[in-house]
Amino acid sequence: MNSYLTQLSALIEHSIERTQAATAKRESAVTSYLLQFEDAWARQSNPGRLSVHERREIESELAELEELQTEIESEYFVTLDLIAEEDEQACAELDERYGLPEGQTIQSMQSDERWQNATTEEYQDGPADDYDEDDDDNHEDHYGYAGGWQEHRQEGSERLFGENSGFNTSASSASRVKARHEAAWKALPQLSSTRSLCWTDIPWPVLAQAPSVGQLTPENVTAFFAGESRKEKRDAMLRWHPDRFEGRWLELCVAEERQSVKQSVGVVARCLSGMLEERE
Repeated sequence: MNSYLTQLSALIEHSIERTQAATAKRESAVTSYLLQFEDAWARQSNPGRLSVHERREIESELAELEELQTEIESEYFVTLDLIAEEDEQACAELDERYGLPEGQTIQSMQSDERWQNATTEEYQDGPADDYDEDDDDNHEDHYGYAGGWQEHRQEGSERLFGENSGFNTSASSASRVKARHEAAWKALPQLSSTRSLCWTDIPWPVLAQAPSVGQLTPENVTAFFAGESRKEKRDAMLRWHPDRFEGRWLELCVAEERQSVKQSVGVVARCLSGMLEERE
């Protein structure tokens, strides 16, 4: 048993190290992005001093930065999903090696306080953390707007990303999961072009980081869509409608898992249908 606990501890440490490395890489990319965004924003805030050509250049620059933001988020969440997939596989191997019930090791990992802290830590840092807020009076002269760096950085992030983006310093765990969910959907076509899809490749609408078939319950699906507008639920229904989903994705799945995927899609579709029938 001591050998098992040693290997479990090593597995947890390895997972934490990879997660922290991915987070550090993302923070570095976000820092670079925000500095570029601040520069473009500052230049755009004085439109009267810009020629038509200069305004168009800034608009093009901001559009490119928006694409960069999507790439940063997509790469980060896809990396986290890969780490989770590799952790699950390694834990399953430990279960088999020591004759343990299926899923015991991954549950032990996910209940570890160190692992939880490393995998749920929110993005806190950003550029110019040494900015002196006492200089706010001079900030308008330099950038063309009133208010401090922190306030404007948050405003800029919300303007471009939306209030619940991964770059929002007050983002909840649920909003981060949903951001990862959308990033995974964007990555799915590329993934399906390289190999057949497994059940675990599908971005199922549950708040668990690496959901299992057993976690795809009506209660968990309903919790995922709780608080979303009727329009957002209708859009989700278009994605998860059985005919549409099966026509687009089912044939790309591993043959042995298609029935499981089909049944799971039915669970999601029925939940959404029930939510849409409710009066708001």
